[in-house]
Amino acid sequence: MGDATCLESDCSGNPRSRGICQKHYDYYRRRGLLDDLYPRKTLEERFREKVDRDGPEPDYWPELGNCWIWTAYIDDRGYGRIGGGPAHNGEILYAHRLSYELNVGGIPEDLVTDHLCRVRHCVRPDHLEMVTDEENRLRGLRPPKILICWRGHAKTGANAYCAPGNEWPYCRECRRLAQVRRKARHAIPV
Repeated sequence: MGDATCLESDCSGNPRSRGICQKHYDYYRRRGLLDDLYPRKTLEERFREKVDRDGPEPDYWPELGNCWIWTAYIDDRGYGRIGGGPAHNGEILYAHRLSYELNVGGIPEDLVTDHLCRVRHCVRPDHLEMVTDEENRLRGLRPPKILICWRGHAKTGANAYCAPGNEWPYCRECRRLAQVRRKARHAIPV
């Protein structure tokens, strides 16, 4: 939101939430007008904003078509997560499960979600299959090498780097971006 400004006229503050700056947010919240003037987005609206439908085709099964990549928070296991808001008592939900529920229907309690494309942060409903926990574990006994990084870069060719003694490739572009961020954090201001 680098160039974004507060939605209030004649205000150049940086948006905090709902498109308005901290000053206006607090002002309207204290007066009980926040939800009337700037209503909360629904969970489905927030979900759709965070999906890139033009993701790469999965190397594991290209016939499935391109992945829908989750662009918001991804946990340390590679799964997309989203806050459920008041409708879900503030619970943090898995993005791929929410996608399935929004587009296909409910998930039975005795089944888990299996990513057919093997891209954990893919939320495309037809890349997801409901299977038993046992079936999911059997499918994962020999996991394929994950050839797409969590940001959607292909980890093949010149963009792949394998450390000595490691068969899993790193994404060179993500390593480069991390190095740029690290240098920026430790830069001495002039």
